[in-house]
Amino acid sequence: MALSISWIGWVEQREYLLYNPGDGETRSSHAAIHQQSDSCLGVDSSKHLAEIGGGSFLIGEFEDSNGVPYVLIVNKNIHISSAFHVKFKEPGTVMMTSPYTDQTYGFGGENGWLSRGSGILLSLGK
Repeated sequence: MALSISWIGWVEQREYLLYNPGDGETRSSHAAIHQQSDSCLGVDSSKHLAEIGGGSFLIGEFEDSNGVPYVLIVNKNIHISSAFHVKFKEPGTVMMTSPYTDQTYGFGGENGWLSRGSGILLSLGK
C-alpha cells in the first residue's frame, strides 16, 4: 500500500506551494529530501532531525511560513511494517498530523511505527 489519497494530495499541494510560493496561504521556506541509504543524503545533512532509526525511510523536511519545522517520513518497505524513533535537533513537543482529519496531536506511545509503504507527518511544537 502506498501513501493514502489524502497524503498524496497533501504532498502534491506542498510541492506545488514550494515551487509556486505566491499561490497559497503558506509558503515553505526550506525543503529537503533525505533517504536513509548509502547512496543518498543521510540524516546527518538534515536541518531538523538529529536521528531516526528503525527501518528504511524516505524523509522530506520543510518549514511553514511561521518557521515551524515539519518532517514527512515514509516507510520505503512495501512488504514489512517498521517501528521507528525520531529525535529533533531542537527541543520541543513532537506533534503528528492525522492524514484523515488534519488534526495535530502529540506523537508518542503506539504511534512510533509505520505500516508498509505508509507515511507520517511530524512537526515540532515549541
